Amino acid sequence: MAFQPDTVNGLYLISPNYPVVDGFYSVDALNDEDPAGTGLYTFDVGDYAYPVLTPVPHVEMTLFTLDDACVTISLFRTVGRRTMPVRGMDHVYAVGGVNVVDWEAPFGVELTYWAEQYDADGNFIATTTPSTTRVDTNDTWVHNPLDPAGAVKVELGRGAASKITRAQDVDLAWFDGSGIGTAVTGQRHGVTDTPIVFYTLTDADSDRVNEMLGDPYNGPSGPMIICIRPGADKNTRWPKPFFALVALDEIPVGQPAGKEITRWEGTGTEVEPPAVVLVATVLTYDDLGAFYGTYDAMAAVYGTYLEMGRDYSLAGYSNGHPVTPGDGQSGSGPGGATGGGTTSDPAGYGEGTFGTGTYGS
Repeated sequence: MAFQPDTVNGLYLISPNYPVVDGFYSVDALNDEDPAGTGLYTFDVGDYAYPVLTPVPHVEMTLFTLDDACVTISLFRTVGRRTMPVRGMDHVYAVGGVNVVDWEAPFGVELTYWAEQYDADGNFIATTTPSTTRVDTNDTWVHNPLDPAGAVKVELGRGAASKITRAQDVDLAWFDGSGIGTAVTGQRHGVTDTPIVFYTLTDADSDRVNEMLGDPYNGPSGPMIICIRPGADKNTRWPKPFFALVALDEIPVGQPAGKEITRWEGTGTEVEPPAVVLVATVLTYDDLGAFYGTYDAMAAVYGTYLEMGRDYSLAGYSNGHPVTPGDGQSGSGPGGATGGGTTSDPAGYGEGTFGTGTYGS
């Protein structure tokens, strides 16, 4: 079994299989009490995936139970019967352990993660033990797959996903002597021209959606491919996650009355996401340096580079997005020893993350 940090209550570790209920938890999965009679138990630490809601809902995992010959790993996610590589996690350096993150993890479904291990020559060694978790947030998020930090929380509108069409290429022919057509079929397509309707509630979020779709005034725009992750309580029947080439109209709904509500309406067709190796860095050394100022200050908070590398509470700090320092598990930085501190929106930790969500195992 494995434990994960409880960033709601501070200095605790929560068992993924035995969550706290009314202040009590089971010790059945722990090792023997040591020393006897002290109420102290040892436990085995393992690799596990767990959900985090800030700065954008995602799944994190630290892999350190690796083959001695392992140099790089590639991470995969399985949802139902479909397995996909995790963006940015293709043949990443893993000697001594590695932090991995999935910014495209869909909501409200079981997610299973596992990695392929490779040696210095690129030869496959083995796979890691699978780890399963969920991201149980009812919010809906959309983002450009190449820039997960630019994700926007939106409200799905009536009519979204009201039609799911998966067409098939077919040629029909009628031969002499038969009134019945003969069909020559091709591959069935993914979702085609499904209705997409969502709302942004502020002008700032509307601007971010426009930036996500491509700025027509400051350089060439790429294809309008977005990743849509409906909330866990939205049974849209879209693929999870849903990568769609979209054609959206921007409809100012609240602006005539002095409000900022914008309706985005159009269609989306399922497409392959961009190459898995392409993704913008979310947390940079510039973010850490801008917050702490010196390496000594960072070293006083983080015990290892792995802990430093997963403190996403500081993502974007160097670009003028300040965070509020939280009470980490050690030190006075935003994330303490585990990088689990709070951001300027402390509600990001709680429902669906560590507070009442489903823990990794």
